[in-house]
Amino acid sequence: MRNDICFECGSLCDLKPYTHKTQVGRYTVSDSSCDVFVCKTNSKHINFTLDEVAHYELAAAGRVLQSAEIGSAEIKFARKAMGFLERAISEAYGASYWRWYRDVHQVGG
Repeated sequence: MRNDICFECGSLCDLKPYTHKTQVGRYTVSDSSCDVFVCKTNSKHINFTLDEVAHYELAAAGRVLQSAEIGSAEIKFARKAMGFLERAISEAYGASYWRWYRDVHQVGG
């Protein structure tokens, strides 16, 4: 499929700078690292491939995980974006992390 043809209306698209916003739990992460194809007829029509969506989600997850104040909603998003199963998270980070992830305990508690 060609990215220079609008997926929604079939018009031509131009490659333009774009800031993608991803909601990760209570955080909104802005990412301007990629240009995207934007419809010449309707600027709200933006062509994304699945790889580009995965790139934005993975980058957002990485940024949020660097924060000192993250909760289970942020961990759940990051786990899914990175392709981890719940069991893999538990094994990698230990039982205390698993309990915290499930909101049984808070960080440091």
